[in-house]
This record gives sequence, C-alpha cells and structure tokens, in this order.
Amino acid sequence: MIKGIQKIVKQQGFFSLQLLNKVIVSHQQRIYQFFQAELHKSQKFYFARLSGQSKNLNKQDLKQNDLDDACEDQVQNENHEQNTQNEQHFELTAETFDKMLYAIKEKGQSLIEVICQSDLQDKIINSQLKDKYALISCLRVLEKCQILDNTLRESIYQQIKQPYLLNASYTNQELGVILEYFMLKNQKKLYLIEFESFYLQRLEQLEEKHIRQLVKIYSQHFKGSTEFYDAIQLRILNIIENPSQNKLTFSDMMNTYLPAFTKSNYFNQKMEAYFIKQIEQRVLAEEYQQYFKETILPYVPNILFFFALQFESTQNMHETLLKLIKIHHQKNRSLPLHISKPLNIFLKVYSLFTNKEVDDFFMPAFRYKNMHVQSSRVQDQIQPYLLKFIPKIHLKENYYIDSFNVDFFTYLDGKKIVIEINGRFHYFHNRYSGVYQIKHTCLEKQGYIIVEIKDYDWNALEENQKETYIARLLSPHIQKANTYLDKQK
Repeated sequence: MIKGIQKIVKQQGFFSLQLLNKVIVSHQQRIYQFFQAELHKSQKFYFARLSGQSKNLNKQDLKQNDLDDACEDQVQNENHEQNTQNEQHFELTAETFDKMLYAIKEKGQSLIEVICQSDLQDKIINSQLKDKYALISCLRVLEKCQILDNTLRESIYQQIKQPYLLNASYTNQELGVILEYFMLKNQKKLYLIEFESFYLQRLEQLEEKHIRQLVKIYSQHFKGSTEFYDAIQLRILNIIENPSQNKLTFSDMMNTYLPAFTKSNYFNQKMEAYFIKQIEQRVLAEEYQQYFKETILPYVPNILFFFALQFESTQNMHETLLKLIKIHHQKNRSLPLHISKPLNIFLKVYSLFTNKEVDDFFMPAFRYKNMHVQSSRVQDQIQPYLLKFIPKIHLKENYYIDSFNVDFFTYLDGKKIVIEINGRFHYFHNRYSGVYQIKHTCLEKQGYIIVEIKDYDWNALEENQKETYIARLLSPHIQKANTYLDKQK
C-alpha cells in the first residue's frame, strides 16, 4: 500500500492523492494522511484541498480505527500547519493550472468533479491572474471542467481588462482559448460584444473558425459596430484571396456568411460583389445548371433572401433561378417548406418591382402565411392608446397585407396606415435589418404609410406621457390625434 502511494506521488503528484480521499477505505486513512503531509513538506507550491474534504476528515471514521493517538495528533498538526501555508503560498500561476490539466488528463472525470466542488472559483474571483500564461491555463482548466458561473466569468473579464493582460501579445491558439471560454453557455453574447475592440486589434491573427463564431454571435444579436463588420468582411475576403489560407468553400460562404450578413442587412461593396459573382457563376453557367440539385439547390433559401434584399443588383439571375427551381420540383408539383418561406418574400419583391405575374406553379408559395403570430407584451400595452384615436371597428391587429403580417392596420381619413411595434432586432445601426427592410419596402411600394413605435422608447416613457407620444406619431395622418394635440397646447 505504501509503495503504491509513493509511486503515485512520484508519477502524478499531489492531485492523484487527492482522489484517493474519494475511494480509500477507513482503515487506510492514517497512511493517506501521513503521505499527504510528507508531500506538503516537499512541494514548493500546490493547489491543496481541492475538494475541501481532506480539511475536515470525518472524526467518527478515525475513531473507528485502532489508530495510535500520538501518531494521529502528529499527522493532524502537520496537516494544520501545511493548510496555513497553502493559503499563504497559493498563487494563480500557469504552473498551478498546468498541474491540474495534467492530473485531469490522467484521472479524467473523477478529478473534474473534485475541482468543481472546490473553492477554486473563490480563489480566482478574489485573486489576480499574474500574467497571460496564467490566464490561458486558467481558462483551459475551467473550460475542461465546464465551470461556467457568470460571476466567475465576469471576474475573469474584469481581470482581462487590466492593461498587462489586455495589451499583451497573444498567439492564435491563445486567442482561440479566450474566445471559446467566453462563448460557453449563457451570456456568451455579452462578453463577445464587450470584447469587440480586443478582437478588432487582433483580427488578422484569428483563424477562420473563430471568425465564423464571431459572425454568428454578432448577427444573431445585431450588435457590433459598422467598423467591426467592415473589418470582419475584409478579413474574410483576404482569406479567400490568399491561396495558402483559403479553406473556405462555396458551401461555407452560402450557409454561414451569406445569411449572417443578409440578416443584419450589412454588406460592404466588395463582399456584396463577391457573393453576386459567385452566385451568378453557378446560376447562369450551363455546367452548373446540369447539376442544380447538388451545386445550387442546398443554398436556394439563402440565395432567395439575398436576391430579395439586393434586388436591383441581382435581377439578371432571377428568371433563370426560378426556372431551375420549377424544373426541379415540378415532378412533385409542390415546394418544400424551407424553400416556400424565402420564396414567398422573393416573389413579393419580384412581382411588385417588375410588374410581372407570378407563375401558377409558385402561387402556393406566393400566398404563404406564417400562422404562428402572437401579440407581444408591448403591443398589448399600446393597443388601448391607439383606440383613443382610432375607432375599434377600424383597428385591425395582427393583420395580413398579402403575405406580410403587421402589428396594426387601419384605413382612416383616406389613408392606409400600418403601425409596427419594433424592437431592437428590427434594426441594425438605425436602419432596418434584412427581413424588415424587405417588408417595409414592399408595403411602401403599395402605398401604405408606416408608423413605427420603438419598444425601447415606449418603455422609457412615464405613464402620463404615453398618450401624447402616440398622438404625435399619428397626428400627421389622423385628424383626431392632431385635434388632441391642439387641445393640449
């Protein structure tokens, strides 16, 4: 038994001994304590008492053994003395975390469980990481153990903002470690958005897989500056143009980057031109048309959405793409849902701006409606204020205009008025995001007047301000609202 423990001490260090505390039987605890104390004496620094369990050994179990009282006191005194030294000498160094990583590799899930139950999080929160190597090693351990407490991550984020870490030089791999840890689980978007300047300064170092992760997060939440989007798109173009770096495929561009930039409605000129050129090459070339199912069909939903947004720039491809879709699906005489939804948006733009009739084959998609529309909390709050200026019989809620759903519609004083309750996902830098840009463009083309109510503006109002706020928005179009404001004066 003693030789076995000595071998473990020599090969794996203190962490393996900590695990023995989980499995060792009661009559062996005295031997375990003895070698634990001897190890304390020989090591200069260590992360002792990971689980906290060896600080408070079960006294009842000790009494059940026929231990020699004097020897027991000696071991306990040595442990107490070394525990005090542990608190004094423990530092958040790279070597500390590297030892943990090594032990985790050897012992796997059993040691991960011990670390998760330890006071490691408290030590990190209450201490300062000394250098970038300690930071990276720390993040690797926490990611390995899936320790994702938001308080802990906030503490690490605040530490990274210190000049000696924020301005440090990082390798590609180290930047990847930072990115991966702050993308884990909840609140990942908040940290990535706050790290914008950090990554912007090091964008040339990031690998494509990390750029892809950044693009997904930013496009999902419509955050990030236009400078950041410009830099991201230029970086992607540089990767494409550099043969030694370019690992991007047509599929990557169509399924990852095209929908992300279309959703946010943000393309710089070079990126827009790249997508148009790549799609045109495949849609119009005969060799690609022969293999439409394999080469173009998987990306049709994203291409249709892009075409609807960039209608003027892509119109030379519209007829060909519709023809290919019809030929492919004509055998089944139906269109799958994943194509019907974006095709519906595209056909609406197509019919309005070309004055061409839609082919009968596409009519089911042209009339497609999203039937799962629910009123928002803000929408319910605003409705009573609208009814003060619009008769209830004239106010339609969740109303369909062709295939577009609008929050409120009224035909009053000879005007077709659409009232939209817009949240932050409707905008990217004070302009409509992709789908809302298409929707409002089509409605305005048909002569509808759009009145916007931004939910964050509404939530900031006092109760006595709300009626006046609605009246001001409606006053250019509805006489009753204008009369109300005159009385207020």
